Amino acid sequence: MTCPKCHRGMASSELLYCSECQSELKSLDQKANDIRRLEIAIENNSNPGVLKKLNMMLNRIRMNTEDNRFLSKR
Repeated sequence: MTCPKCHRGMASSELLYCSECQSELKSLDQKANDIRRLEIAIENNSNPGVLKKLNMMLNRIRMNTEDNRFLSKR
């Protein structure tokens, strides 16, 4: 049986993806949840200082996620 994401062989005890791909997908899912929470916080806040910090956090997570996706495709 092979992993549909990376096409490596995997043990039959592993579910849909190999353990490495599964942990990568969980990490991306967690980052997506963090981005959603920050977007909601930005919508519900009017303090310019807080908005600046929230936007910086959001941009840092997005850039880190894009860097990881680029590196994983290589």
